[in-house]
Amino acid sequence: MKRVSKFSLIFGIVFLSITKIYARPKTKIIVNGNDITDVAQSVNKDDRILVPIRFISEALNKEVNYIDYSKEVVISDVSGKMTLQIGSRLIELPNGEYILSDVPAQLINDRTYVPVRVIAESFNMAVSYDFPTNTVTIEDGTPNPDDSYQIQGLEDVARTIQNYTIIPGKNIASRIVKSNLFIVDPITKKGIINGKSTNLSISYTPIKAKDFSIILIASYDKNGNIVTGRGKKVSTKLVPEVSLEGVTEGAVVYEKAELMPKMNFIPVSLSYTVLDNNTGNAKKYENKDPFAPWQFEVPGGESRNVQVTINAIDIDGNNYISNPVNFEIQTSRRFALTGVKQNEVINKTVKLNVNRNFDVTSTRYYLGNAVGETLLKEKPYGEFIFNPSEDLNGSYYLRSEVTLPSGEILSSDKVNVTIKGGRRLLLQGVGPNAVITGDTELSYDSNLEAKSVKYIFNGPQSFTVTGIIGGKTKFSPANRKSGTYKIYAEIETNKGTLKSDVVSVKIHNEKIFGPAPIVPKNKFIEEFSPLAVEAMKKTGMAASIQMAQAILETGWGQYVPVDKYTGRISRNLFGIKGKGSAGSIISNTWEEYNGVLYRIDDYFRAYNTVNESWNDHKKLLLTKERYQIFRDVMFDYIRGAYAIRRAGYATDSGYPGKLIKIINDNNLRKLDEVSF
Repeated sequence: MKRVSKFSLIFGIVFLSITKIYARPKTKIIVNGNDITDVAQSVNKDDRILVPIRFISEALNKEVNYIDYSKEVVISDVSGKMTLQIGSRLIELPNGEYILSDVPAQLINDRTYVPVRVIAESFNMAVSYDFPTNTVTIEDGTPNPDDSYQIQGLEDVARTIQNYTIIPGKNIASRIVKSNLFIVDPITKKGIINGKSTNLSISYTPIKAKDFSIILIASYDKNGNIVTGRGKKVSTKLVPEVSLEGVTEGAVVYEKAELMPKMNFIPVSLSYTVLDNNTGNAKKYENKDPFAPWQFEVPGGESRNVQVTINAIDIDGNNYISNPVNFEIQTSRRFALTGVKQNEVINKTVKLNVNRNFDVTSTRYYLGNAVGETLLKEKPYGEFIFNPSEDLNGSYYLRSEVTLPSGEILSSDKVNVTIKGGRRLLLQGVGPNAVITGDTELSYDSNLEAKSVKYIFNGPQSFTVTGIIGGKTKFSPANRKSGTYKIYAEIETNKGTLKSDVVSVKIHNEKIFGPAPIVPKNKFIEEFSPLAVEAMKKTGMAASIQMAQAILETGWGQYVPVDKYTGRISRNLFGIKGKGSAGSIISNTWEEYNGVLYRIDDYFRAYNTVNESWNDHKKLLLTKERYQIFRDVMFDYIRGAYAIRRAGYATDSGYPGKLIKIINDNNLRKLDEVSF
C-alpha cells in the first residue's frame, strides 16, 4: 500500500444536506479544538458542503492508505480500520459492519470524498454543524444518538429466515418511509433486493443453501432517496425446512383440504405427492404455487386415507422434501344439472350439462311432466344441446342421470321449466361478426326434419351453398369477393320452408398478415433491457421479470402482433388487448354462437414506440387493483412470477415456471442488480 500523503490522491469529504446557500462564509473545520480550515479547503457541490477528510484523519492521528488496483481507501488507527471504495456507497467499519452513504465515494479534483458521518460512525466521534458560522466540529466523544442508525439481529451466520429490527435515532426516523434488504456481493458491491418493509421490521429469506454476502438494509425518504443504511457480511448455511400446514397428522378432513407449504427459503418450483395409503398408488401434482394454498379433494362420495409430501426445489436445483402428513379426507358428491334455471322459460335451444365431482360411465338427459318422461340423450359425458320440438308447449321438468363405474345410478334434482313451442332453425359454424378466411364448416340444428338445406349469402355478390342434411358442409371462400355478407340457413321440411336468424359475417380473400419480428432474436436483450432497468429504477419492479414476460409473449420479439388485414405492426410486446397510444390492430379470437365456436376479429393495443408499450404494461400492473399481490413482491422475480399468475395475468399453471426458466437460463437476474 502507498501513503496517500506521498501522492496527494486521497481526500474525503464531510458533507451535510442544507438549503441552498448564497454568500455563505467559508466553511470552518474544527478537529478536537484545532482549526484546520486553511489546509482542509471546502467545496460546494450540488448544494452540499464538502470538506476534505485527509487532513481530518491526520489531525486525528489516523493513517490513510490507497490501494490503487482496487481503488480502495483504508483509514486506520490502533482501534481498527475503515475501508471504502471509489464509486461505492458502502463503507466497511472497524467492527466488520458496513454503513451506507447516501452518495458514493467519489473523486473531485483527483481527491476522494466521503460523508461526515463516516467519521462519527467509524471512529466514535462527535460531529456537529453550526449553521450561523458555517462551522463543522469533529471531536472525541459519543456521536449524537438522534443521528444513529442500528440494525438489531445482524449475525455472522444465517441458518434460516432472519428477522431484523431497524433502530433509527429520531432525526433519522423522521425521514424514513421505507426500507429494502439487499443481498450484496462483497467484491462487486452489487446487490439484489430480498425484502421490503414500510415499518422498522424486515426479513431476510435465503435463496441459496450456501452463500456468503453482505446483508444490507437501506432506508429511503419519501422521494426514494437513500437516507442511510447498515449491513454485515453474513455466511448463509441454510438448514432447509419444508413443512405442510393446513392439516395435521391423523386429522379427518371434510370436502377439501387446504394445504399450505411453508419453507425457510425461496423455492423456484414446488410439487405435491399424494399417496393413497390403501392402494399404494401415488400421484404427483406439479407446477403448484409455493406461496399460496392448494386445495386437494378426492372424487365425490369417497373417503381416502392419504399421505401428502411436498417437494421444493431451490435455485441451484437442490430438492427438499417435507415430512409426510397422513390424514383422512371425505368428500360429498356434488351433482347438478346446469344450463337452465328453476322456472326458466325456454323458447330457444339451451346447452345442458352436469356439474359433478366424480367419475361416470354414462350421462343421460330427461324431459318429463306429470304424464311421464322421455330420454332426450345418452352419452358418456359432456353437454347436450336441447332444441324443443315444434309442438312442445307447457310445464315440464329437466333432469340428468349418471351411471358410476360401480353401476350405481344417481339422479339430479328436477329443474322446472316452461317450454314455448315453435319451429326453430339454428345456423352453426359461424356467428355475428365471424371472419371467414379459409375453409369453414357450416351446419344447422332444427326441431324439424329437413328434406334439404342450403346456406344463403348476400353481399358484394349473392350465392347459395347447398348443405348436407344432418351434417357439416365445408365452405371455401375461394373465388368469392371479399366484404361483408348476410348469411342464413334455410331448410325445406314437410311443413314448408324454415329460415334461421340472419347474421353478418366478413369474407376476406386477400392476404392475411401474421405476427412479425420486431428485432433480431439475438438482439432482444440488448435492445430492451435498458427499458426494463429504467422501469425498475422508477417503479421497483424487477427488470428480469419484465424482460421474461416480453420474451415469453413475443417469442424473443419474433411474433409481435400485427394487423391481420394491413400488416401494421402493433409494437405490443405484452399481448395486451384494447386501444393503445396508436389505436388498435386487428387479430383473432374465438366466440360461441348456437353452441359452436367460431373465429372473429379482436383488437389489440398498438403503440407508436416500444417504449410506450413497455410503459403501458407497467401502468397496467401498477394500477389495477387485482395486481396488488404482485406489487407486494414485484422486486423479486421468483415470488413475482407466481404472484402475477395468481393475480390473473395468465391461466397457464406453468406460466411462473416458464418465466423463471427464461430468467435463469439467460442470466437476466443481473438486470435486477443495484450498485452500491
